[in-house]
Amino acid sequence: MDMRILRLLLWLSLLPLGVMLPLCALGLCFRNSRRRSLRMGVILLGAFVCIPVIALILRPPQFHRDDGPILKHEGNAILQRLEAFREAEGRYPADLHEAGIDMSPTRYGPWRYHVGDNGRSFELSVGDYLDNGFTLFWQSGRGFWYLDT
Repeated sequence: MDMRILRLLLWLSLLPLGVMLPLCALGLCFRNSRRRSLRMGVILLGAFVCIPVIALILRPPQFHRDDGPILKHEGNAILQRLEAFREAEGRYPADLHEAGIDMSPTRYGPWRYHVGDNGRSFELSVGDYLDNGFTLFWQSGRGFWYLDT
């Protein structure tokens, strides 16, 4: 299952819990004995500790400075194959598979490739700013890697 969908389902399932538990605790505190309200307080404290821990576990990987050179190295290998295709065909491929490039996904997701101007320009990128806190991309018109953090 896609990590975004899983994270969304987690938050949606925890939303009623986050609203109902404090209301239940308030109701129990005013109606019942101290022992019962103390027990509910411990349960609430446990819930407020567990919810952030679960959210941290399901969080996508964040960008580490050491990953930049590794990603650029993988990207440069893709760029060489794209340029070789352009020299042979006179245009950039419509997708990476047309150029015979079959890359395994990085820990930040797959490489994304978009071609424009009828095959005369392209953009190659990896990472998602919202999920990973960065996007690394190359535009054929610029000619250098750009890291948006």
